[in-house]
Amino acid sequence: LHRYTTPEGLSFVFSRMKRRLTRPEWLSGALDSLLADLEAYEEEFNAFFPEVIEFVKGGER
Repeated sequence: LHRYTTPEGLSFVFSRMKRRLTRPEWLSGALDSLLADLEAYEEEFNAFFPEVIEFVKGGER
């Protein structure tokens, strides 16, 4: 999971994922797109993850 914490690590992950796809071009630009919207993704994650924690604890049954 440590690789997901840096742009370099994500680049490595995407390059490995491309090897498994029949159409690797679908991931072209994925890192740039992700980094361009990173702040929005972080906001969404920070809003969503506490709900996940509560659900796992049994608070949402």
